[in-house]
Amino acid sequence: MKKILKILIAPAILAIALTPASASAMCKLSIQTLGETRVEDYNALSRSPNLEPIRLKITNDGREDCIGSIVFQRVDGDGRLTGPRNASLDYWIVDAQGLNKVLFDPTTSRQNALPIRVRANKSEIISPRLFIQRGQAGISGSYHATIEALFRERNNPTGDIRTTVRLAARVTPGVQANFTGVSRSAEGRNAASLVRLGEIEPGMQRSLGLQVRANTDVDVEVSSQNKGRLVRRSGRDGGSIGYKLDIGGSTVDLGGVSAHVLPASVRLQGQTSRIGIQVDNFENAPAGEYRDTILFRISAR
Repeated sequence: MKKILKILIAPAILAIALTPASASAMCKLSIQTLGETRVEDYNALSRSPNLEPIRLKITNDGREDCIGSIVFQRVDGDGRLTGPRNASLDYWIVDAQGLNKVLFDPTTSRQNALPIRVRANKSEIISPRLFIQRGQAGISGSYHATIEALFRERNNPTGDIRTTVRLAARVTPGVQANFTGVSRSAEGRNAASLVRLGEIEPGMQRSLGLQVRANTDVDVEVSSQNKGRLVRRSGRDGGSIGYKLDIGGSTVDLGGVSAHVLPASVRLQGQTSRIGIQVDNFENAPAGEYRDTILFRISAR
């Protein structure tokens, strides 16, 4: 009888010894996103990096440490932040320590795992960062993308725990402009540039350049103080000589405020539009110095 009991009990003991608790029972983990990640003022012309932390809270309610890694993956779309009128911006997810380690490139779905260990009955908050590359043209407005963050346990690679990560950016209009082919004026800060025509002759032509850098299309409003006439500065007889102006071959009406649109260009050298000046034919104009002031008001959309 004793011999029989030994045979029956031994398999039971063996069965218990060969049935360990599962990894998920020991490592009870949850992951959540702490708010939306938003770049408030993206300016393509700024030299400052566009970085915002993605705050993830990982909690382990289990009896043992959770060892694994965080990876990111695309949910839908083409891997870009999308904005008004199908505009888009490229972005990366990078390590909190700097730009040298790219954790996720959504356009190629390339991933680099971020190792993490969460102690038993503890929480960890990590902050990888959203990075939007500089120098991207984009219409002003709000841009959005949705991705997922996954905790991949080392001993349970098929049991990913995930959370949704919402990314956003607000693009602000940025524009830089200057004239090329002109002389600097010595008359003060408000008179930024001076075009010297030299000795005026009937029908003479001169040109300069309007160099613009902008992350979106720009509106150019042009107005003439003397309504398109060069006015003699001194002398009792006064006198004036008419002239014409064009931007990139498009005639400017100097009788009022003339509006023009130039396309976006975020290249370092910007985009230069030719400004042409042609003096009207005239006869017997009094000698003297003739002047006009032209105001260019440039604003990004």
